[in-house]
Amino acid sequence: MHTPSLFGNARTRRWKRPAARLRPGKARPPVRSRPPAVRFRTSGEPPDGLGRTRSVTREVARRLCFARAIAALLIRCFLLGMHAPRAFACAFVLLLLSAFPPAAYGQNGAAASEETAAVPDAAPAPYTEVPLTFDDSTYAVVPVTIGGKEGLPFVLDTAAGRSVLTPWARDTLGLTEGDTVTVAGASGQATYQTLRLDALEIGGQVVRDLAGLPVVDLTRLEQSDIRYAGILGNDVLRRFDVMYDLPDRRLRLYPIGSDSTTAVPGLDALERLPFGPVPVYGGGGFVKLPLAVGTGTAEAVLDTGAPQSIFNWRAAALDGLTKETARRRAEGTRGLTFREQTDTYLYTFEDVQAGPVRLAPREVRVADLPVFQRLRLADRPAIILGNDLLADRRVVIAYSTGSLYVSAPR
Repeated sequence: MHTPSLFGNARTRRWKRPAARLRPGKARPPVRSRPPAVRFRTSGEPPDGLGRTRSVTREVARRLCFARAIAALLIRCFLLGMHAPRAFACAFVLLLLSAFPPAAYGQNGAAASEETAAVPDAAPAPYTEVPLTFDDSTYAVVPVTIGGKEGLPFVLDTAAGRSVLTPWARDTLGLTEGDTVTVAGASGQATYQTLRLDALEIGGQVVRDLAGLPVVDLTRLEQSDIRYAGILGNDVLRRFDVMYDLPDRRLRLYPIGSDSTTAVPGLDALERLPFGPVPVYGGGGFVKLPLAVGTGTAEAVLDTGAPQSIFNWRAAALDGLTKETARRRAEGTRGLTFREQTDTYLYTFEDVQAGPVRLAPREVRVADLPVFQRLRLADRPAIILGNDLLADRRVVIAYSTGSLYVSAPR
Protein backbone atom coordinates (compact mmCIF):
# COMPACT_ATOMS: atom_id res chain seq x y z
CA MET A 1 0.00 0.00 0.00
CA HIS A 2 1.40 3.32 -0.98
CA THR A 3 1.84 5.84 1.83
CA PRO A 4 1.67 9.45 0.62
CA SER A 5 4.74 11.50 1.52
CA LEU A 6 4.69 14.90 3.09
CA PHE A 7 5.42 16.70 -0.15
CA GLY A 8 3.72 14.25 -2.56
CA ASN A 9 5.23 12.32 -5.47
CA ALA A 10 4.46 11.24 -9.01
CA ARG A 11 1.46 9.13 -7.87
CA THR A 12 0.02 11.88 -5.72
CA ARG A 13 -2.19 14.40 -7.38
CA ARG A 14 -1.76 17.95 -6.14
CA TRP A 15 -4.89 19.86 -5.42
CA LYS A 16 -5.16 23.09 -7.42
CA ARG A 17 -7.57 25.92 -7.04
CA PRO A 18 -9.87 25.99 -10.10
CA ALA A 19 -9.23 28.93 -12.35
CA ALA A 20 -11.77 31.69 -12.06
CA ARG A 21 -14.07 31.95 -15.05
CA LEU A 22 -15.00 35.31 -16.38
CA ARG A 23 -18.57 36.04 -17.13
CA PRO A 24 -19.35 37.22 -20.63
CA GLY A 25 -18.94 40.96 -20.98
CA LYS A 26 -16.98 41.30 -17.73
CA ALA A 27 -13.46 42.74 -17.95
CA ARG A 28 -10.55 40.96 -16.36
CA PRO A 29 -9.51 42.70 -13.14
CA PRO A 30 -6.19 44.57 -13.39
CA VAL A 31 -3.16 42.73 -12.11
CA ARG A 32 -1.59 44.47 -9.19
CA SER A 33 2.15 44.76 -9.50
CA ARG A 34 4.26 44.31 -6.41
CA PRO A 35 5.88 47.56 -5.33
CA PRO A 36 9.69 47.60 -5.60
CA ALA A 37 11.68 46.67 -2.55
CA VAL A 38 12.54 49.65 -0.41
CA ARG A 39 16.22 50.07 0.32
CA PHE A 40 16.93 51.59 3.68
CA ARG A 41 20.16 53.27 4.59
CA THR A 42 21.84 51.81 7.61
CA SER A 43 24.77 54.18 8.12
CA GLY A 44 23.07 55.85 11.06
CA GLU A 45 19.89 55.83 13.12
CA PRO A 46 17.21 57.94 11.39
CA PRO A 47 15.60 60.69 13.46
CA ASP A 48 12.55 60.19 15.69
CA GLY A 49 13.14 56.44 16.09
CA LEU A 50 12.22 55.71 12.47
CA GLY A 51 14.87 53.00 12.19
CA ARG A 52 13.50 51.23 15.27
CA THR A 53 9.96 51.30 13.77
CA ARG A 54 11.19 49.76 10.52
CA SER A 55 13.01 47.02 12.40
CA VAL A 56 9.86 46.11 14.36
CA THR A 57 7.79 46.09 11.15
CA ARG A 58 10.21 43.67 9.50
CA GLU A 59 10.14 41.36 12.54
CA VAL A 60 6.34 41.29 12.64
CA ALA A 61 6.18 40.52 8.91
CA ARG A 62 8.68 37.69 9.30
CA ARG A 63 6.71 36.06 12.13
CA LEU A 64 3.46 36.36 10.14
CA CYS A 65 5.12 34.51 7.26
CA PHE A 66 6.08 31.65 9.61
CA ALA A 67 2.54 31.52 11.00
CA ARG A 68 1.11 31.21 7.49
CA ALA A 69 3.62 28.45 6.72
CA ILE A 70 2.60 26.49 9.85
CA ALA A 71 -1.09 26.78 8.98
CA ALA A 72 -0.46 25.66 5.40
CA LEU A 73 1.58 22.69 6.64
CA LEU A 74 -1.17 21.50 8.99
CA ILE A 75 -3.80 21.73 6.26
CA ARG A 76 -1.60 19.79 3.82
CA CYS A 77 -0.84 17.10 6.41
CA PHE A 78 -4.51 16.48 7.11
CA LEU A 79 -5.38 16.45 3.39
CA LEU A 80 -2.66 13.83 2.77
CA GLY A 81 -3.83 11.71 5.65
CA MET A 82 -0.78 12.12 7.86
CA HIS A 83 -1.21 11.09 11.46
CA ALA A 84 -1.87 13.96 13.85
CA PRO A 85 1.25 13.46 16.07
CA ARG A 86 3.58 13.69 13.07
CA ALA A 87 1.77 16.76 11.72
CA PHE A 88 1.94 18.56 15.03
CA ALA A 89 5.62 17.61 15.38
CA CYS A 90 6.42 19.29 12.06
CA ALA A 91 4.43 22.34 13.07
CA PHE A 92 6.30 22.50 16.39
CA VAL A 93 9.67 22.46 14.55
CA LEU A 94 8.59 25.39 12.38
CA LEU A 95 7.36 27.21 15.46
CA LEU A 96 10.81 26.89 17.04
CA LEU A 97 12.46 28.17 13.87
CA SER A 98 10.18 31.19 13.89
CA ALA A 99 11.53 32.21 17.30
CA PHE A 100 15.09 32.69 15.98
CA PRO A 101 16.05 34.71 12.92
CA PRO A 102 17.89 32.54 10.39
CA ALA A 103 21.38 33.35 9.12
CA ALA A 104 19.91 35.04 6.06
CA TYR A 105 18.54 37.80 8.29
CA GLY A 106 20.44 40.60 9.93
CA GLN A 107 20.13 41.89 13.45
CA ASN A 108 17.06 43.89 12.49
CA GLY A 109 15.39 40.91 10.78
CA ALA A 110 15.90 42.34 7.31
CA ALA A 111 16.48 39.90 4.48
CA ALA A 112 20.03 39.76 3.20
CA SER A 113 19.29 38.84 -0.38
CA GLU A 114 21.07 40.73 -3.12
CA GLU A 115 17.93 42.52 -4.31
CA THR A 116 16.30 43.59 -1.06
CA ALA A 117 19.16 43.72 1.42
CA ALA A 118 19.89 47.11 2.90
CA VAL A 119 23.19 48.45 1.61
CA PRO A 120 25.20 49.98 4.47
CA ASP A 121 26.68 53.35 3.59
CA ALA A 122 30.19 54.24 4.68
CA ALA A 123 29.93 56.51 7.71
CA PRO A 124 31.34 59.95 6.96
CA ALA A 125 34.62 60.68 8.63
CA PRO A 126 34.26 63.00 11.62
CA TYR A 127 35.79 66.41 11.17
CA THR A 128 35.82 69.84 12.71
CA GLU A 129 35.10 72.95 10.66
CA VAL A 130 35.89 76.44 11.88
CA PRO A 131 35.76 79.75 10.00
CA LEU A 132 38.86 81.49 8.69
CA THR A 133 39.00 85.20 9.39
CA PHE A 134 41.45 87.51 7.64
CA ASP A 135 42.61 90.78 9.12
CA ASP A 136 43.89 93.79 7.21
CA SER A 137 47.31 92.17 6.80
CA THR A 138 45.69 88.96 5.42
CA TYR A 139 46.77 86.73 8.28
CA ALA A 140 44.49 83.69 8.54
CA VAL A 141 42.91 83.60 12.02
CA VAL A 142 40.95 80.72 13.61
CA PRO A 143 38.98 80.66 16.91
CA VAL A 144 40.43 78.51 19.71
CA THR A 145 39.02 77.65 23.14
CA ILE A 146 41.34 77.43 26.16
CA GLY A 147 40.22 76.92 29.74
CA GLY A 148 36.57 77.50 28.84
CA LYS A 149 37.30 80.86 27.19
CA GLU A 150 36.00 80.68 23.62
CA GLY A 151 36.88 82.58 20.47
CA LEU A 152 40.55 83.27 21.18
CA PRO A 153 42.04 84.41 17.81
CA PHE A 154 45.07 82.35 16.73
CA VAL A 155 47.08 82.86 13.54
CA LEU A 156 47.17 79.63 11.50
CA ASP A 157 50.78 78.89 10.60
CA THR A 158 51.84 75.64 8.88
CA ALA A 159 55.49 76.78 8.95
CA ALA A 160 55.63 77.32 12.73
CA GLY A 161 57.32 74.39 14.42
CA ARG A 162 55.36 74.97 17.62
CA SER A 163 52.41 77.04 18.77
CA VAL A 164 52.92 80.23 20.77
CA LEU A 165 50.87 82.33 23.17
CA THR A 166 50.90 86.09 23.61
CA PRO A 167 51.33 87.91 26.95
CA TRP A 168 47.73 89.07 26.63
CA ALA A 169 46.48 85.48 26.39
CA ARG A 170 48.71 84.44 29.28
CA ASP A 171 47.31 87.16 31.53
CA THR A 172 43.72 86.55 30.38
CA LEU A 173 43.94 82.84 31.15
CA GLY A 174 45.91 83.29 34.37
CA LEU A 175 48.80 81.07 33.27
CA THR A 176 52.27 81.06 34.82
CA GLU A 177 55.52 80.90 32.86
CA GLY A 178 58.12 78.16 33.16
CA ASP A 179 61.45 77.49 31.45
CA THR A 180 62.96 79.33 28.49
CA VAL A 181 63.12 78.18 24.86
CA THR A 182 64.80 79.43 21.68
CA VAL A 183 62.43 80.16 18.80
CA ALA A 184 63.58 80.52 15.18
CA GLY A 185 61.58 82.81 12.93
CA ALA A 186 61.78 84.37 9.49
CA SER A 187 64.33 86.98 10.59
CA GLY A 188 66.35 84.98 13.08
CA GLN A 189 65.98 83.43 16.53
CA ALA A 190 65.39 84.60 20.08
CA THR A 191 64.81 83.23 23.60
CA TYR A 192 61.39 83.33 25.27
CA GLN A 193 59.69 82.15 28.43
CA THR A 194 57.44 79.12 28.07
CA LEU A 195 54.29 77.75 29.67
CA ARG A 196 52.23 74.58 29.57
CA LEU A 197 48.66 74.06 28.39
CA ASP A 198 46.68 71.04 29.54
CA ALA A 199 44.42 71.28 26.49
CA LEU A 200 43.07 73.54 23.78
CA GLU A 201 39.99 73.04 21.64
CA ILE A 202 39.36 73.83 17.98
CA GLY A 203 35.70 73.51 17.08
CA GLY A 204 35.21 70.43 19.26
CA GLN A 205 38.58 68.74 18.59
CA VAL A 206 40.64 68.68 21.80
CA VAL A 207 44.45 68.68 21.72
CA ARG A 208 46.07 67.83 25.06
CA ASP A 209 49.46 68.10 26.74
CA LEU A 210 51.01 71.09 25.00
CA ALA A 211 54.20 71.85 26.90
CA GLY A 212 56.92 74.42 26.24
CA LEU A 213 54.73 76.97 24.44
CA PRO A 214 56.72 80.23 24.02
CA VAL A 215 55.21 83.51 25.15
CA VAL A 216 55.75 85.95 22.26
CA ASP A 217 54.48 89.49 21.83
CA LEU A 218 52.64 89.72 18.49
CA THR A 219 51.39 93.29 18.73
CA ARG A 220 53.59 94.39 15.81
CA LEU A 221 51.73 91.96 13.58
CA GLU A 222 48.35 93.38 14.54
CA GLN A 223 47.15 95.78 11.86
CA SER A 224 43.42 95.62 12.65
CA ASP A 225 41.13 95.45 15.66
CA ILE A 226 41.92 91.74 16.13
CA ARG A 227 44.08 91.08 19.16
CA TYR A 228 46.00 87.87 18.71
CA ALA A 229 46.06 85.23 21.42
CA GLY A 230 48.81 83.23 19.75
CA ILE A 231 49.94 81.17 16.76
CA LEU A 232 48.60 77.70 15.97
CA GLY A 233 51.60 75.76 14.67
CA ASN A 234 52.42 72.29 13.44
CA ASP A 235 52.67 70.75 16.90
CA VAL A 236 48.85 70.95 16.73
CA LEU A 237 48.13 70.84 12.99
CA ARG A 238 50.14 67.69 12.20
CA ARG A 239 47.80 65.69 14.44
CA PHE A 240 45.13 66.15 11.75
CA ASP A 241 44.62 66.09 8.01
CA VAL A 242 43.97 69.73 7.19
CA MET A 243 41.69 71.20 4.53
CA TYR A 244 42.65 74.84 4.04
CA ASP A 245 39.92 76.51 1.98
CA LEU A 246 40.79 80.12 1.23
CA PRO A 247 37.95 80.91 -1.24
CA ASP A 248 35.24 79.75 1.20
CA ARG A 249 37.24 80.87 4.24
CA ARG A 250 36.98 77.69 6.26
CA LEU A 251 39.30 75.21 7.91
CA ARG A 252 38.54 71.51 8.39
CA LEU A 253 40.48 69.19 10.67
CA TYR A 254 40.17 65.42 10.15
CA PRO A 255 41.58 63.26 12.98
CA ILE A 256 44.31 60.86 11.88
CA GLY A 257 43.60 57.21 12.69
CA SER A 258 46.02 54.58 13.89
CA ASP A 259 46.31 53.10 10.37
CA SER A 260 47.84 56.36 9.03
CA THR A 261 45.34 56.66 6.19
CA THR A 262 43.66 59.89 5.23
CA ALA A 263 39.97 60.32 6.02
CA VAL A 264 39.43 63.37 3.81
CA PRO A 265 36.74 62.63 1.19
CA GLY A 266 36.70 63.86 -2.39
CA LEU A 267 40.46 63.88 -2.99
CA ASP A 268 39.97 62.40 -6.46
CA ALA A 269 38.21 65.60 -7.50
CA LEU A 270 41.26 67.72 -6.64
CA GLU A 271 44.31 68.24 -8.82
CA ARG A 272 47.05 65.99 -7.54
CA LEU A 273 50.55 67.22 -8.12
CA PRO A 274 52.41 64.83 -10.45
CA PHE A 275 55.53 64.40 -8.32
CA GLY A 276 53.57 62.21 -5.91
CA PRO A 277 53.51 62.53 -2.13
CA VAL A 278 54.89 65.76 -0.73
CA PRO A 279 57.55 64.99 1.91
CA VAL A 280 56.76 66.17 5.40
CA TYR A 281 60.11 66.58 7.04
CA GLY A 282 61.59 67.77 10.31
CA GLY A 283 60.11 67.87 13.77
CA GLY A 284 58.00 70.85 12.75
CA GLY A 285 56.17 68.89 10.07
CA PHE A 286 56.81 71.43 7.31
CA VAL A 287 55.44 70.72 3.82
CA LYS A 288 57.89 71.14 0.93
CA LEU A 289 57.07 71.01 -2.78
CA PRO A 290 58.83 72.01 -6.02
CA LEU A 291 57.65 75.04 -7.96
CA ALA A 292 58.63 75.78 -11.56
CA VAL A 293 59.84 79.38 -11.92
CA GLY A 294 61.14 80.71 -15.23
CA THR A 295 63.80 78.35 -16.51
CA GLY A 296 64.24 76.22 -13.39
CA THR A 297 62.73 74.73 -10.25
CA ALA A 298 62.70 76.06 -6.70
CA GLU A 299 61.85 74.27 -3.47
CA ALA A 300 58.87 75.84 -1.70
CA VAL A 301 57.71 75.53 1.90
CA LEU A 302 53.97 75.95 2.45
CA ASP A 303 53.44 78.74 4.99
CA THR A 304 49.86 79.73 5.82
CA GLY A 305 51.27 82.21 8.32
CA ALA A 306 52.80 84.28 5.51
CA PRO A 307 50.39 86.79 3.96
CA GLN A 308 52.81 87.33 1.08
CA SER A 309 55.09 84.77 -0.56
CA ILE A 310 58.86 85.28 -0.35
CA PHE A 311 61.43 84.26 -2.99
CA ASN A 312 65.12 84.15 -2.25
CA TRP A 313 67.41 85.69 -4.83
CA ARG A 314 68.42 82.32 -6.24
CA ALA A 315 64.76 81.60 -7.05
CA ALA A 316 64.27 85.09 -8.47
CA ALA A 317 67.27 84.64 -10.75
CA LEU A 318 65.50 81.74 -12.48
CA ASP A 319 63.20 84.36 -14.03
CA GLY A 320 66.08 86.73 -14.81
CA LEU A 321 65.27 89.12 -11.94
CA THR A 322 67.95 91.44 -10.56
CA LYS A 323 67.86 94.22 -7.99
CA GLU A 324 67.91 96.74 -10.83
CA THR A 325 64.72 95.36 -12.38
CA ALA A 326 62.83 94.81 -9.09
CA ARG A 327 61.16 97.46 -6.95
CA ARG A 328 62.63 97.94 -3.50
CA ARG A 329 60.22 97.79 -0.59
CA ALA A 330 60.26 100.88 1.60
CA GLU A 331 60.37 98.78 4.74
CA GLY A 332 62.34 95.57 5.07
CA THR A 333 61.02 92.26 6.37
CA ARG A 334 60.93 91.43 10.05
CA GLY A 335 59.60 88.11 11.22
CA LEU A 336 58.51 86.70 14.54
CA THR A 337 61.62 87.77 16.43
CA PHE A 338 61.37 91.45 15.37
CA ARG A 339 65.13 91.89 15.26
CA GLU A 340 66.96 93.48 12.33
CA GLN A 341 65.15 93.98 9.07
CA THR A 342 66.20 92.31 5.84
CA ASP A 343 66.29 94.32 2.62
CA THR A 344 63.29 93.31 0.57
CA TYR A 345 62.24 93.85 -3.05
CA LEU A 346 58.88 93.41 -4.78
CA TYR A 347 58.18 91.68 -8.08
CA THR A 348 55.33 89.93 -9.93
CA PHE A 349 56.25 86.54 -11.37
CA GLU A 350 53.93 85.71 -14.25
CA ASP A 351 54.69 81.99 -14.52
CA VAL A 352 54.85 79.95 -11.29
CA GLN A 353 53.67 76.36 -11.47
CA ALA A 354 53.35 73.34 -9.20
CA GLY A 355 53.16 70.52 -11.73
CA PRO A 356 50.11 71.24 -13.91
CA VAL A 357 48.80 73.77 -11.39
CA ARG A 358 49.58 77.31 -12.50
CA LEU A 359 49.44 79.77 -9.64
CA ALA A 360 47.90 83.18 -10.15
CA PRO A 361 50.38 86.05 -10.70
CA ARG A 362 50.85 88.05 -7.52
CA GLU A 363 53.36 90.60 -6.36
CA VAL A 364 55.69 88.78 -3.99
CA ARG A 365 58.68 89.65 -1.85
CA VAL A 366 62.27 88.88 -2.78
CA ALA A 367 64.73 88.64 0.12
CA ASP A 368 67.39 86.32 1.51
CA LEU A 369 65.77 85.85 4.93
CA PRO A 370 67.47 83.87 7.74
CA VAL A 371 64.59 81.39 7.60
CA PHE A 372 66.04 79.91 4.40
CA GLN A 373 69.23 79.15 6.29
CA ARG A 374 67.31 77.48 9.08
CA LEU A 375 65.44 75.34 6.55
CA ARG A 376 68.76 74.44 4.83
CA LEU A 377 67.56 76.03 1.62
CA ALA A 378 69.84 79.06 1.46
CA ASP A 379 72.20 77.48 -1.08
CA ARG A 380 69.46 76.73 -3.64
CA PRO A 381 66.39 78.41 -5.17
CA ALA A 382 63.75 78.49 -2.43
CA ILE A 383 60.32 80.01 -1.82
CA ILE A 384 58.08 80.62 1.18
CA LEU A 385 54.67 79.86 -0.35
CA GLY A 386 52.16 82.15 1.36
CA ASN A 387 48.44 82.85 1.20
CA ASP A 388 48.63 85.23 -1.76
CA LEU A 389 49.49 82.53 -4.33
CA LEU A 390 46.80 80.20 -2.90
CA ALA A 391 44.00 82.75 -2.53
CA ASP A 392 41.81 81.15 -5.22
CA ARG A 393 42.35 77.49 -4.28
CA ARG A 394 41.50 74.85 -1.73
CA VAL A 395 44.46 72.93 -0.32
CA VAL A 396 44.42 69.61 1.55
CA ILE A 397 47.48 68.76 3.64
CA ALA A 398 47.29 65.04 4.38
CA TYR A 399 49.83 64.69 7.17
CA SER A 400 48.73 61.06 7.57
CA THR A 401 50.16 60.10 4.15
CA GLY A 402 52.55 63.00 3.50
CA SER A 403 50.54 64.18 0.50
CA LEU A 404 49.34 67.53 -0.80
CA TYR A 405 46.25 68.15 -2.93
CA VAL A 406 45.28 71.38 -4.69
CA SER A 407 41.92 72.29 -6.20
CA ALA A 408 41.28 74.09 -9.46
CA PRO A 409 41.04 77.90 -9.25
CA ARG A 410 37.72 79.17 -7.96
